[in-house]
Amino acid sequence: MAKFFDVGCSRQLPWSQRPQAARLLAALADPDRGFDAIVVGEFERAFYGDQYKQLAPPFALYGVQLWLPELNGPVDATNELHVSLLALLGVHSRREAQRSRFRSKAAMRAQVIEQGRHLGGRPPYGYRLVDAGPHPNAGHAKWGRRAQRLEPEPTSAPHVQWMFAQRLAGRSVAGIALGS
Repeated sequence: MAKFFDVGCSRQLPWSQRPQAARLLAALADPDRGFDAIVVGEFERAFYGDQYKQLAPPFALYGVQLWLPELNGPVDATNELHVSLLALLGVHSRREAQRSRFRSKAAMRAQVIEQGRHLGGRPPYGYRLVDAGPHPNAGHAKWGRRAQRLEPEPTSAPHVQWMFAQRLAGRSVAGIALGS
């Protein structure tokens, strides 16, 4: 038995670009590898989209079975039901990653809108960074890190407000830039 478990790697990466999965692929060719089956704990963590289709030929070539909890045993590549289930699980894995990405972005957007938090990078034109108290993460706060928020910058903020007022009045960006 051998363990191959990638931590901190995106499932979107092909197996050849994940350290432990690449190690497993390399071990397949070794006749003294010490295993003849791959047992996957969670399909969503192992495969993304149609990755199984790409990996089935090397598994078959080296005589290594794939076992999934969803099938209560080995995958049979000749069974249409198994192939359909693997395709469905690949789509589900992709959807789960997209939903996670959407929720993370929505949470970050809410922090900006509701808390006025600055999430990093250069402040937009017309704003500056100001102290917003202790960092919300206790570990960062312990090290003295502070949260920051955006505040209108006194010299340029009136210009930004004027530009937005002009756009709301119906003027085009080009019209505002040309001053006409």
